[in-house]
Amino acid sequence: MIVQPDFFHHWKTRQLTDLIGSKEAPLLILKLWAYCQMQRRSSFTFDAGRLKAVCEWEGDANHLYDAMKTCGFIRVNPQETTGFVVHDWDNVNASLLASWRNGARGGRQTYGKATGYPQVPHGQPTPSNHILKSTDKTRRVTHGKPTGFQDPELTTTNPEGQKKTAAFLRTLVNDIKSGKKFE
Repeated sequence: MIVQPDFFHHWKTRQLTDLIGSKEAPLLILKLWAYCQMQRRSSFTFDAGRLKAVCEWEGDANHLYDAMKTCGFIRVNPQETTGFVVHDWDNVNASLLASWRNGARGGRQTYGKATGYPQVPHGQPTPSNHILKSTDKTRRVTHGKPTGFQDPELTTTNPEGQKKTAAFLRTLVNDIKSGKKFE
């Protein structure tokens, strides 16, 4: 659920606090929004009593329902004879709803396979052709973008480089353990 940074100071939140006479108002709204997320929807056909239960409100159910409606946190559901819609919950949480829809379809839509890189199943070592040669340095390329220059002797595809890297890391760890200061 997405909560805007100004939620606690928003005029609607302050108005609800005044109307119900409790500093618990922001918590009631957060509980309602959490319920929307758990149910994966913002439209409900239940009455004021169920709203009171969802928000865990100790006061009068109709008073809470009327106050939330007055402040604009809920509105009458135009498609149903009973119930309400949590105002703008779908719009504010559009990215969350899109993720749920995409997940139901098996994941985010792909726009074709990447070109220039071999398709390697997970768990398999990647070929060393991801290393591109330039004039005097070697660049590692990830998703078509260079990540920086590396010493070709220290690449993980070079067994000697692996040994040198391991020795360097052991030395570094020992220096850190002994309290050596680095500048």
